[in-house]
Amino acid sequence: MRPSISATLFVALATLGGYAAAFVRELGYTSYFGVPAELITISLTNILIATGAVIVVALLLFTLVESFAVTALVLKQVYMKRVIAFLTLYMLIGTIVQMSPDRDIRLVALAMLALYFLILFALPLISRRKTRGYANKLAAEDALGKPRVPYSILVQAAVDRAGVHWFVLLFCCWTIISLTHLVGRGDAAHQEWFVTDVTDSNTVVIGIYGDLIICGKLDSSSDNKRLTGEIYLSKIGNAPPLHLQWRKIGPLQPTPGPSVRRYWISEGS
Repeated sequence: MRPSISATLFVALATLGGYAAAFVRELGYTSYFGVPAELITISLTNILIATGAVIVVALLLFTLVESFAVTALVLKQVYMKRVIAFLTLYMLIGTIVQMSPDRDIRLVALAMLALYFLILFALPLISRRKTRGYANKLAAEDALGKPRVPYSILVQAAVDRAGVHWFVLLFCCWTIISLTHLVGRGDAAHQEWFVTDVTDSNTVVIGIYGDLIICGKLDSSSDNKRLTGEIYLSKIGNAPPLHLQWRKIGPLQPTPGPSVRRYWISEGS
């Protein structure tokens, strides 16, 4: 079943996608400095810009889905089942790797993904070494009474019912969101110029959302340039006024995990 979306639904999904893309980009940027997601707000301008980008990407995706129909006819079913199973776990592991601040968790997740890939695509080479042809090896492995290949039954049933095109669209949408998050973190990791407080050069402005200014503190006790994890919130218009300037202090290292963060609400600077 190929995706069939009306113009009204397409505009609604594009607007929703634009908001999601703008929010995820800001989430990737601010999470690098330890800012909680609940402090993020998205301006109308950012939503409109992101919506335009989503519409362009969506048109490219529809072209990709249409061209994928030809590839799906050529790709054998034994391959398709494994590709779908692997990409399903890939999306889950990819989300964990991007969102988890713990390096050990990310390494374990990547190791699980690598092991799953070996089980799906390398195991038949060993267990069916007497069978000729890679596709025949996969088919023979699937023909076992209790297959050693762990498929996602729920995902496979949904794909069989809705069609491969919808799975491809889902994977492409996840890829776009993930890349948007990585772009935000990449911008934060490579940023060199920051707005700082004139009276306190260690106070760094992380973001301004509406009338809320989110600031962090440079960790002067560390050899690596990074923020301490303390977050200061200030309202625009409150007395005394803020005196800000641009300074080249980056690039900064990622802020430590949530266990050391503290939040302060300031009436001024």
